[in-house]
Amino acid sequence: GKRMTKMALYASIPVLVILIVAVTPSRDEFVMKRLEARVAAGECQPRLIDADKLAFEVVNNYYEYNIIDVRPAADYDSFHIATAINIPLEKLADPEYRNFINQRIKTNVFYGASVEDGHKACLLARFHGNANGLALSGTAAEFKEQFYNLEPLGDNPTRKELTVFTFREQAARKMTEIEASVSSLSKPIEKKPRIIQGGCS
Repeated sequence: GKRMTKMALYASIPVLVILIVAVTPSRDEFVMKRLEARVAAGECQPRLIDADKLAFEVVNNYYEYNIIDVRPAADYDSFHIATAINIPLEKLADPEYRNFINQRIKTNVFYGASVEDGHKACLLARFHGNANGLALSGTAAEFKEQFYNLEPLGDNPTRKELTVFTFREQAARKMTEIEASVSSLSKPIEKKPRIIQGGCS
């Protein structure tokens, strides 16, 4: 009976280890929960950039920024800010992206489906060593609405309204052109077969 009890105890040890590992959060999960709590409490706020300022920088200085969309891939494919790359929030801390996030040549700008997601991404990058990132003050949907679904101006617009409308209309057009240009550069060059004529018969 004692032998059977010992064998049962020994057999239960691996099961207990597996259960402990399963319920113990990983380091990244622990860090994310702490960041979520700090964001919710308003204790730790990243530096923000508004939509108009970001659009201006994309149009004039896009090569100085890494714009990072932290939404799921399907949402990114549906719409994203020009030149943005997609790194979903839950993958942001993966080692494969660490060097990209921690580079010092360009300024990171994070945005997501919610303002909080952009904040979390910016703070997560700060936790992993890059303190110079920015978070968009709005969401991806708000950016799209602001630049690509412009409401027509009413009768007798003010000078400020006309200036803002003109800027956003022109910025949307230029961002579309920049995105098309960047996309074409990232595609491999298609090699066409050459037909060699002549030669000895």
